[in-house]
Amino acid sequence: MNAYPKQVAQAAKWIYDRKDRSVDWDWTVLTKHNPDPETLGFDDVVSYQIFTILEKEGLIEPFTFKIGEKDIASFKLCLQDAKKWGNIGTNPNLFRRFIWWPAKETFSAGYRIIFWLITVSTTALITALARHLLAQP
Repeated sequence: MNAYPKQVAQAAKWIYDRKDRSVDWDWTVLTKHNPDPETLGFDDVVSYQIFTILEKEGLIEPFTFKIGEKDIASFKLCLQDAKKWGNIGTNPNLFRRFIWWPAKETFSAGYRIIFWLITVSTTALITALARHLLAQP
């Protein structure tokens, strides 16, 4: 979520406010190519990245459907967690942008490192115990 924090917040709020509309949700709805006069008019790359971020956060899910012979890729909104939509749709202040998100990313990486260290230590301990038991006559 470190990339484009203001645009992500703006887009999430914009999408959530229009959740009841019948829209093929894909990244182009955020671009200037969208004929809706309320579109945000973001750059194509930024819009695509925002949808990638929203997917990573679990707020949207990709799916495909057929129209005739053509497969159409779209996204469905995952609206179960209104609090998460509210949090991501909140414009980031200095605390959230420079302290909260980096700390969140660091600690999530830290948990992976701790889990890895525990796994390696446990494996080494079991291996040493097995060698000791197998070495006895």
